[in-house]
Amino acid sequence: MKTLSAMGMKRRETLHPNIQQVLDKALADDLDITLLYGHRTPQEQYEIWCQGRTKPGAIVTHKDGIKDKSMHNYFPSLAMDIALFDSSSTPVDWKDLSRFFYLGGRIVQIARDLKIPMRWLGDADGDTNIKEEKFIDLPHFELIVLASELK
Repeated sequence: MKTLSAMGMKRRETLHPNIQQVLDKALADDLDITLLYGHRTPQEQYEIWCQGRTKPGAIVTHKDGIKDKSMHNYFPSLAMDIALFDSSSTPVDWKDLSRFFYLGGRIVQIARDLKIPMRWLGDADGDTNIKEEKFIDLPHFELIVLASELK
């Protein structure tokens, strides 16, 4: 069984219990995962939103956390961003897309097995056809909830 770092454990505590359950099962299945994000404040979300707009880098989110909330902005967080560790010199190889697709498939299957409604933003509509996706966020997994359930 794999474990999270101390920082990862703190981030885990910010996740909705259903997401914790999926993450725990993935770790029990020996997936070597780093938990990049759980809950984010609106200000943290805004800082990420600025990337590719007013700050250097590629756009990684369309949610600014102020006018448009991310699933990360709820508490407990309705989303997590995760990646597989890489055994090379870098903890995460952002260019190795096959690792993200592998992880996406595994997490989606774990959620299904646990009967937890969850989607992966590598294939947001869950039809296994990623070619029609307009925005892909490979590390992002979120609970599927009704708008009326959001507070």
